[in-house]
Amino acid sequence: MDLKAKIDNIEFKKLTPRALFCELTFRCNLNCIHCFCNGYNPEGEKELTFEEWRDCIDQAIERGVAWVTFSGGEPFLHPRIFDLMLYARQAGLSVILKTNATLIGRDEVRRLKELYVRDIAVSLYAMNPEIHDRVTGVSGSFEKTMQAVKLLREENFAVYLTPVALKGINVSEILPMYEFARKNRCSFSVGIDLLPNYAGLDDIVEKLQISAEDIKMIVEETSKDRNFVASEARYPCGVSDPNGPIHINPYGYVFPCLTMQVERIIDKNDNVRIRRLSEIPAKSTFYKLLPGLTWDSFPECKECRYRIYCHRCFIAEYIRTGSFYGSPSYANCATARFAYEIMQERRDVNAKKQMENACNRN
Repeated sequence: MDLKAKIDNIEFKKLTPRALFCELTFRCNLNCIHCFCNGYNPEGEKELTFEEWRDCIDQAIERGVAWVTFSGGEPFLHPRIFDLMLYARQAGLSVILKTNATLIGRDEVRRLKELYVRDIAVSLYAMNPEIHDRVTGVSGSFEKTMQAVKLLREENFAVYLTPVALKGINVSEILPMYEFARKNRCSFSVGIDLLPNYAGLDDIVEKLQISAEDIKMIVEETSKDRNFVASEARYPCGVSDPNGPIHINPYGYVFPCLTMQVERIIDKNDNVRIRRLSEIPAKSTFYKLLPGLTWDSFPECKECRYRIYCHRCFIAEYIRTGSFYGSPSYANCATARFAYEIMQERRDVNAKKQMENACNRN
């Protein structure tokens, strides 16, 4: 049976996605220089209503989703963000937020606490206010974000700081942010592989993608108190995993991954205003291709020893090259290689210590 036949035989209706991602709006009160959505709405479409989002949540629950992430744009610009979180919580879903936190004050923290929101991912780009505000394009944004982080940590929210490393702008700020995260017991994850924006423009990547040398520094310095977890997963990322997540954008389009939102990828029928969530994977040509993509689909990755730490993004490759099988991002490859080398060195050190201890006992 050839690949296409195998793909066509997949019983999509039995697939159970793990998570739902709701991009409530692409509107934002900041204007970040690296943003890949930045108000994207080429067709001038209307955002989903509260009732439509509520129906999406119901349909996702029917498909077995256990948690939902609300993001944007800036999700706190949605007029009924708290109503949506309440609805999701009452339905038994865990709730995660991705936000720049500039609109979070004491009242918002109180309401989030009442809803038992699970985790809050906060965009922070520097410990130097001028650099942070240069990235966001809005003076005073650093102060507002930091005040929100302080309020959230005072109430013991699980806060994830999610900076993006940008060439020539904030690479020197990564370590100060990492130390701040450690001191304040926040999780910390650096975005390294930049994406073209939703208009399909590559200038963001060309101007701001950091070098392999900078990647090595970041990987080494931000992993001193943690280990990288090796994965033997069949799929490079959740997009090609049949149990992967559902992403819904502000206008109702459904994707396995938020990076797919460019004109040449969007299937206009993959929309909750046209089809039910349960119908989209079975009827979408694009969706039906994805489960066939495993590590074995990529010759340069098939035997690569670094892939156990790799998160190859073939959707980004499709955006850049028009093919899922284009050359992988050097940022992904470099990150995986450095993680592998760090863990190998640690294994060698541990093995040496064990041998020395054994000799001492004898």
